[in-house]
Amino acid sequence: MEIMTFIKKEIESCNYMLEKEYQNCPDVVRVAELEARMQAFTEVLYVLENKNAPEAATSKGK
Repeated sequence: MEIMTFIKKEIESCNYMLEKEYQNCPDVVRVAELEARMQAFTEVLYVLENKNAPEAATSKGK
């Protein structure tokens, strides 16, 4: 499985679990863990999707 596909599936999974948690009596710790996990996956996905963008070369000091 391609890494970007894996990350997208993990984001979807986190989103689904968050929705279920919000519908039930939300556990604040569980919600925070899921939100942090989803944020990390989203940031990694953003970097992977934009690694060949022109601004990526300038941010590396090239």
